[in-house]
Amino acid sequence: MCTSGTALEIKGLSRMRLAVVISGLGLSLGACGGVQMADQHAGRLGPTEQQQLNSSLSVASASAEAGQTGAAERLYTELSLHYPSAPEPRLGLAYLALQAGDFTRAGKHFAEADERSTGPAAKAEALLGAGRASLGEGDIAGAEARFLAASELAKGTPSEAWVANGLGVVATLEGDHERARKHFDEAVKLSSSHPVITANLVRALAQSGEADKARQLYAKYAASHWLESDAADLSHLLKEDAAPEGRAAVTSSPSGSQVQLFSARSRAAALAAWSRLASEEKELLGGLSSRVVKAEIPKRGVFYRLRAGPLADNAAAKRLCRLLKGRGRDCFVPAGKWTEGAGDGVRETARAAGKEPIRRAVAGSPSGAQVQLFSARSRAAALAAWSRLASEEKELLGGLSSRVVKAEIPKRGVFYRLRAGPLADNAAAKRLCRLLKGRGRDCFVPAGKWTEGAGDGVRETARAAGKEPIRRAVAGSPSGAQVQLFSARSRAAALAAWSRLASEEKELLGGLSSRVVKAEIPKRGVFYRLRAGPLADNASARRLCGLLKGRGRDCFVPAGKWTGGE
Repeated sequence: MCTSGTALEIKGLSRMRLAVVISGLGLSLGACGGVQMADQHAGRLGPTEQQQLNSSLSVASASAEAGQTGAAERLYTELSLHYPSAPEPRLGLAYLALQAGDFTRAGKHFAEADERSTGPAAKAEALLGAGRASLGEGDIAGAEARFLAASELAKGTPSEAWVANGLGVVATLEGDHERARKHFDEAVKLSSSHPVITANLVRALAQSGEADKARQLYAKYAASHWLESDAADLSHLLKEDAAPEGRAAVTSSPSGSQVQLFSARSRAAALAAWSRLASEEKELLGGLSSRVVKAEIPKRGVFYRLRAGPLADNAAAKRLCRLLKGRGRDCFVPAGKWTEGAGDGVRETARAAGKEPIRRAVAGSPSGAQVQLFSARSRAAALAAWSRLASEEKELLGGLSSRVVKAEIPKRGVFYRLRAGPLADNAAAKRLCRLLKGRGRDCFVPAGKWTEGAGDGVRETARAAGKEPIRRAVAGSPSGAQVQLFSARSRAAALAAWSRLASEEKELLGGLSSRVVKAEIPKRGVFYRLRAGPLADNASARRLCGLLKGRGRDCFVPAGKWTGGE
């Protein structure tokens, strides 16, 4: 267990686990806190103020441990306002956001804690947390950059083991299991008693072909050492006759889980997609069968959905999807078993796409979550979109209200955003979006509640998309941050993408240069990655990506500087 011996340790939160399951590895990032923060604002807070802060932090931590996250969040928020120079309240808010799966908000709070931290150990803790948040958002390169930044600062602190653990997770996500094993081995040497770290090393040893060493390490500890969530998984993984995770279910099994890989307007197109995918992703899809499921969507027509299976269980299906998404493939795990409603000619209902009903907010509730469905240049167009969507997606949107939010975007003008709500919570909003996307609709869950800035005539500023302007690197600067916009099989396709993007997103990409980076991926071949830069720093690059994603563009901030890896 990782402890610091200080009353300011965020105890319950410091042991939260962020699961990252890939390639048959149930990896846990852990969240070992334990950074001694008591001297963070020495000279800035008097003894009385410091004592009051310590006492309040203990109350907030106890509330979080008791499951009273709302009360804990309110108290951390009040403390962050009352003690603007203290990093601890921001760390508390960040860990709460991690627990809730709100990785964007977690990253924001970790960054704020980093700004307010003066000692290297505290900064390492904040960077470590920011790396976890980046992994939660799928930004592997960003996570690695933060873990590396934390590595030097963390020397000799309780965070050192967790930095090595985080780098091991990154290596696993990148498919470099040998490098992952080395990082996990280092983490175990620094914290040999922590079950999360030892479990990750066991998995890495098994994945890198050292099954005997994995079994020896597993047998070294008593059953009580392993977390309940790891014990069964490790035991299954190390069985001599265990089927590889993420692969097909036992042949004789009458059912199993499945993944959906493609949706087309014709059966021929779906079958052609399988032929291509089965060849290009042979190491992942080999041994699986394919089925084409006919789905009739009211007022939209007939679709043919390509599915692969059977997988052992939903966990295996989700792991396979994560691997495919890591290679740029679309994939999700539909409801139902491989033998249940998975044949040609089957008509699917809206219920098949989501296991739980979408929960509306309680009648009379003053707030709730919301979804954004459309953005237009005029209020009339937004209202017309609602009329169409409410009619065509009546089973999903029935019972919800609509609002049009006016947003003024610098250098782009005025937009009218169509939102629907209130939903009971963000989980309900995300489920609704998944169902809508499954039907080919655009949708996302915006920040804020239904009652917060969500009425007609409300003016939104650029702060809604990015708090600060996007700063280009200084002219003549030899390096800077960058963003990756596109990946293609040929240099010509990447250059064509830049020509299109630079024209369509001139107000965001204007003034930036483009570069095409050649990357050879084992067993997948050569890719040409389109990158734009230089940006002043990673914060500016992230803001640019946030704006581009808000416009429906793909984007992420890769590791390295503009001058690196070309």
